Amino acid sequence: MRNADRPVDADWVIVDEASMVDIRLMHSLLSALGPNTALTLVGDRHQLPPVGPGAPFHDLVGSPVVPYAELTVVFRQNEGSHIIAAANSVLEGHVPHPALRQDELTDFYFIPEEDKERAFDMVLELVGNRVPQRFGFDPKTGIQVLVPSYKGVLGADYLNAALRTAILGKSTDKRFVTGDRVLQVRNNYEKNVFNGDIGTVAGMDEGQMFVDFDGHMVSYAPHELDELT
Repeated sequence: MRNADRPVDADWVIVDEASMVDIRLMHSLLSALGPNTALTLVGDRHQLPPVGPGAPFHDLVGSPVVPYAELTVVFRQNEGSHIIAAANSVLEGHVPHPALRQDELTDFYFIPEEDKERAFDMVLELVGNRVPQRFGFDPKTGIQVLVPSYKGVLGADYLNAALRTAILGKSTDKRFVTGDRVLQVRNNYEKNVFNGDIGTVAGMDEGQMFVDFDGHMVSYAPHELDELT
């Protein structure tokens, strides 16, 4: 709705998560900025490219025409963190190195496993026993498993069912049960929950399901459950 004929009225526009902006949206944005409006793009060029065509932010970083600044100090981890070393290895195209000793306590471990069935068993053992015992994390709330697909023995669907049985002690075909950790998959301004919010199923009552989003209790009618996964 904004373009050169109906520009944005601003002295300075700052775009966060700019790596997600595709070439069409970037064209619309630039067309809507007047000659006296400053533009700052903030993002990470190492993130995945936009869903749409092009990768304008990635192309702009390093361009001899556009000035840019790159932050190189990581403050989320302590200096000497194995996470930082592993991330740098990945950026350089190398496989991260595991901890030097089996008994070494660190913040990053790399355990290679080619066999799917053994990898599946390893995930259950790590989440259900080894990580909670060694680091004190609660498997119900303090551990998250990330996988690249939904299908297969190492897919989210199969692992979710197995982890529910292992952690909650509940083996059921029901879509949701009390204690399940759930993800909101679309913005709902009426409920004040948004895409990406993580909560825990607190209970069911009279056809409603209640989800606790870090102290914010939200009720869902049956027809609203598609907002959760």
